[in-house]
Amino acid sequence: MRLDVLSRLNEFLELFDYNAWANGTIFDAVARLPEEQYFRDLKSSYGGIHGTLCHIAWAEQLWLHRWQGKPNPAVPQGTDLKSLADVRKRWETVEAERGAFVAGLTDAVASVLGEQARSGTSVELVATPEGRSGLGGTIAG
Repeated sequence: MRLDVLSRLNEFLELFDYNAWANGTIFDAVARLPEEQYFRDLKSSYGGIHGTLCHIAWAEQLWLHRWQGKPNPAVPQGTDLKSLADVRKRWETVEAERGAFVAGLTDAVASVLGEQARSGTSVELVATPEGRSGLGGTIAG
């Protein structure tokens, strides 16, 4: 199935922008909590708010490392993060690295689309047997 690559790329970028905005909103809200509430053990999967934010920051970093072909983060589950400031700093680092990674993808897609216009090649998003999407090319007749 042929899809409009630019439309999908814009949707992709909008989702990353939304994610960054939502993360900032969460950190701003959590920063207003008393320390006791922030660190309280709520008997949830990761303890409470602090443990959950550490896990999320670690998982975001883990996926970024996988996309970049890097080893997994050295410390599992963000257990090295001891304060909200530590978690936010890690999150902001991951956001910046992910932004650079996504910008590189954007540049690569723009390059492919530019080549498409010059060579008469059409570019489409294709599904792999595993169900993932990727860029594919076909020669226009």
